[in-house]
Amino acid sequence: MNELKNTFTQFAESSGLGFFTKLLSIFLSLKLDKYIDERLSNLLGLLLNGFLDFFMMRWIFKKDIEESSHFVSRYTITLILGIITSQIIFMGIYEYVKIRHKKWYVKHWKGKWVSFFRWISGAFGYALVEFPLYKYWVFR
Repeated sequence: MNELKNTFTQFAESSGLGFFTKLLSIFLSLKLDKYIDERLSNLLGLLLNGFLDFFMMRWIFKKDIEESSHFVSRYTITLILGIITSQIIFMGIYEYVKIRHKKWYVKHWKGKWVSFFRWISGAFGYALVEFPLYKYWVFR
């Protein structure tokens, strides 16, 4: 029971702090949307988020881990899987909306809706892939 409570606490802490790193990545992506394709700006935002998450995860899991090649490779694999998952979800939503709801896409996609879908895709990627791998594989 104590392990379940500890896992929930770590999930809540990482989600709370992840809120702020995700805000930074969405802000970056929105700024880049003016200059590059939304899918690429989303990917760059996810990379920034992954970089910031490294420091956050070390603090949350309270691990004073040496950056051995074993640790770095596990962290990098987890980060890449999380980014790929979130990017695939975002691109799927993007393509679906652009193809199936053209009028809505043209009228509403930019701004708050693209941010909302970035947030949703990031949340699913984190909950389904990143947190379990960080908890039970990288920082165990």
